[in-house]
Amino acid sequence: MYYFASSAALPVELLRSIDDYLGRWGIALLLVFLLLALLGNLLLKRRMQHNRALLQTNKEMLATILDSVDAFIYIKSPTLEYQYVNRRISELFGLPADKIIGKRDEAFFDAGSAAEIKQIDRNVLASGKKVTVEESNVLQGESRVRTFLSIKMPLSMSPGAALACAVYRPN
Repeated sequence: MYYFASSAALPVELLRSIDDYLGRWGIALLLVFLLLALLGNLLLKRRMQHNRALLQTNKEMLATILDSVDAFIYIKSPTLEYQYVNRRISELFGLPADKIIGKRDEAFFDAGSAAEIKQIDRNVLASGKKVTVEESNVLQGESRVRTFLSIKMPLSMSPGAALACAVYRPN
């Protein structure tokens, strides 16, 4: 027969009593640890829900502030896709933000303007430095040249995730 506590020198009765003791308390301890794990999981879920609600509130407050600024503000990913646009950018492109997010400048500007913007954005991301530059751009379907004073800077959100952020102010 196999016992939890086994030794050739110990009597069988002693080994049985040790096994009985371990069997009863072992199951009780396992149940206690299981209950503690479930309680910890519940507390973590509640904390995560609270943090998500707080994050959403902060996101909405920031969007309200950026939408009330009289400048064109956007954030692009390292692949130069729009990740955030404020109200002024939506008005400029004539589209709601959700129709702009995920797209690149080629969707909104003529080929020459899109190429110029892309080059400047890549230079900002490569250099890691803030740049102020005057840009003259033409929206798709228009012939009007719009001149902007652009202030572009890299944002470090997490390792390897630099985002190009620009504030456009019409000249």
